[in-house]
Amino acid sequence: MNTIKSESWGVNNIVTNITVYKTPIDAPNYILAGKGVYTPGVVTALADANATYIDAKGITAATLLESANPNCLFVANAGKLTNTKNVIVDGTCENLELTDQKPFNAPFDFTATTATFSKTVSAAEYATLVLPYNADLPVGVEAYDIESLSGSVLNTNKAFSITANMPVLLKNEGTYNFTKNNVDVVRTPDGVQTNGLLNGVYATTDAPVGTSYVLQNKGGDVNFYKTSSGTKVNAFRAYLTTNTETARLTFDFNSETTGITDVRKDDAKGVYYNLNGQRVKNPGKGLYVVGTTGQKAKKVINKTR
Repeated sequence: MNTIKSESWGVNNIVTNITVYKTPIDAPNYILAGKGVYTPGVVTALADANATYIDAKGITAATLLESANPNCLFVANAGKLTNTKNVIVDGTCENLELTDQKPFNAPFDFTATTATFSKTVSAAEYATLVLPYNADLPVGVEAYDIESLSGSVLNTNKAFSITANMPVLLKNEGTYNFTKNNVDVVRTPDGVQTNGLLNGVYATTDAPVGTSYVLQNKGGDVNFYKTSSGTKVNAFRAYLTTNTETARLTFDFNSETTGITDVRKDDAKGVYYNLNGQRVKNPGKGLYVVGTTGQKAKKVINKTR
């Protein structure tokens, strides 16, 4: 527990009474009270990029409080904060707007009138994701649970929505908004959020050495690779754990391995997938699934590079 001494204050000051840094998980990082100009303690509190929960119920006049962490939650009384997002009043947050890779922690259950999270899947075509609320899948992106391991191949099941605190593997390049109205946000559980072999995190985390794998693009080969010391996983993402000595784990999309029957229009012409369902930009010799605009995808044998 870290503390900042209480500052003497009058009607023209905002003060920070005490700092409690994630001890316990449902305690505020900072407690702010008063009105008027910022004191040095308040400046320190708002500059803390790791702060996830600030108790501002003691603020007595309309005030704007902006944290260095865009995901910081402020708990306040009605009409006292002029913030446009992430303010909880009487158990309801009108606008929960979360930013990828920045720390998040819900200290208790609350309802979000609107919850939004933007996720970019790079040209590598794959990404991991964990969210603190249930959400529908945006058009164009697919999601998969990673259930088990067969040798060095990860067995997956297609997910048709996002379940709170259940990490998934996303597929298909693009930027997607995971927006949901009138959704419950549950208190963030302690530790990692598990779903099959995936472990989701809401703060930058060191992946365990020896048993964990992270999603990486190595020379166009996108798979889960065994971690080395110092490998970090950013907030709203996931790493994989399993006891194996294999350096690389590949995907098996089950029925989609041999049953890719449709492709996106913007990717349809001349797009190749291997039999693990992964897009291949420079296919060599071998068996592939290829899509052609306006037609069903089909298996082909590529005889030349």
